[in-house]
Amino acid sequence: MTDILSDIFRGVRFISYLQLVTAIIGVLNYKKFKNSPLKYFIWAFVYFACNEFFATFYGRRIGIGYNAIVYNVYYTVSFSVLMYLFYTSIKHQGFKRFLALMYGLYLVLILADILFFNIDYHVKYQVWPYIIAGITVLICILFFFYEALNSESVVKLDRNLMFWIGIGYFFYYLAMVPFKVSKNFYATNQEFSYLFKLPVIMTTVLNVSLIIGFLWSRTEQQN
Repeated sequence: MTDILSDIFRGVRFISYLQLVTAIIGVLNYKKFKNSPLKYFIWAFVYFACNEFFATFYGRRIGIGYNAIVYNVYYTVSFSVLMYLFYTSIKHQGFKRFLALMYGLYLVLILADILFFNIDYHVKYQVWPYIIAGITVLICILFFFYEALNSESVVKLDRNLMFWIGIGYFFYYLAMVPFKVSKNFYATNQEFSYLFKLPVIMTTVLNVSLIIGFLWSRTEQQN
């Protein structure tokens, strides 16, 4: 047991602990969101935070150097939860249909990767499914803000957790989608090795935004 715990926590970056703190703050504020779809995001984020620690353990004990499958499952759950949240938050029926279509496309691309392109998700990460889903989330966030800014509740928007989720994930995917497109090039070019700090920076921005949202949001402002 001691060896297992050592593998779980050994070499884990500070950003993983920040995500764990964010998840704890979310759970402590769960009562404010228990009657809204946002409650699913809180429990999903607990999984997201634990996933970072499990990925380290999986790579050392189970995957023997590979933990891509852990992150591929995480990507799928993360995009599913985010798209569900925006689906329930956005009122425009035409956009809801668009979102459902894009989510279906995302799942089809995953199946295509596995069944037709024979991409081994145990050792390789999602690329095109990730890019399509990331762009979809960015569009959802923009549309969410468009609707919010044209509603009567705009003054109280900053007390809505969805506002902070939107802010955090907008900047996260705005940086991470282009990074994902060119990741292989950067990985083989030492001149751009500093760009691999980008995920840490953007994950920090995301978590700070979520922490503010969990603490600042009001119960009555949730969807």
